[in-house]
Amino acid sequence: MQNSAETVGVRLAELVATLSYAADLGLGLPMRHCMRQTVIALRMADLVGVSDQEREATFYTGLLMNVYCHADAAEQASWFGDDISFKGEGFGTLDMSTPRMVAFLLRRVGSHGSGVQRAKRLALFPAVGQKLVMEFLTTHSTLGRQFAETIGLDVVACSAISQTYEQWDGKGQPRQLRGEDISRPARIAQLAGPVIKNKKIKF
Repeated sequence: MQNSAETVGVRLAELVATLSYAADLGLGLPMRHCMRQTVIALRMADLVGVSDQEREATFYTGLLMNVYCHADAAEQASWFGDDISFKGEGFGTLDMSTPRMVAFLLRRVGSHGSGVQRAKRLALFPAVGQKLVMEFLTTHSTLGRQFAETIGLDVVACSAISQTYEQWDGKGQPRQLRGEDISRPARIAQLAGPVIKNKKIKF
């Protein structure tokens, strides 16, 4: 049996690709969503001329960026109802304005439980809601990086996976990185998600 780095690399890629199917299920999205997002990200990476190391990081980031989306499923469900449908609907908010995003969250908060439970959650959400969502994102990115380190990905890939919930304006998680301080693989993988929504674009 071969033990070459190439053989090990192929096996690792297959493992990560398989895990991406679990992420699809946890996100409430069609199977191969994460894989398609990764293909788009790699084509975008080629267009901007990334290095080989960055291209590899883009591949692993695309497949692993949502692999821990289920880590706090119980907490998500307690606030937003069915956590899988919440995440599935949430994918449609990627291009929403802030008011529309807030309206979506409040609708989900008030979507389940008794009248008293709904009123209590709606009353608490303005004070704790943003912090709660940021904690979810921090958990996902932190666990994603830890997993990447465990399976032996290099520092570029591990760093990119930890930055997939950062935002260009510095309001993301977990480190509030801004602009080009966010690695190119992370930015490319993030952008590939909204691109999938555009049905007019053919790949």
